[in-house]
Amino acid sequence: MRRLLGVVVDNGAYGTNRMHQEHECRSRVSGSALFNTSVALLACACGWHAECVEGSESFAPARERRLAAARPGLLHLMADADLSTSRTRLRAIRAAARATGL
Repeated sequence: MRRLLGVVVDNGAYGTNRMHQEHECRSRVSGSALFNTSVALLACACGWHAECVEGSESFAPARERRLAAARPGLLHLMADADLSTSRTRLRAIRAAARATGL
């Protein structure tokens, strides 16, 4: 039997919006922070097995618990707020903008 496993990586910000704000107008970054987002609670309300995971060392045990459950599951992985994409961080975007005089 195949079991669905969803993973949400959450850095607490509207990632693309924040990335463009940092690059285009770093002195006016606003409205991109997220508060009280609990994707895990929403998934639980839908009958899924769900957990909020903080730190990469907690991911594997949470994944194993999820795979042991006989229902769809979701892992809400809390990431560093500086994480923007899988290839860059906000501080790198900010530095690049500074270097171009934006």
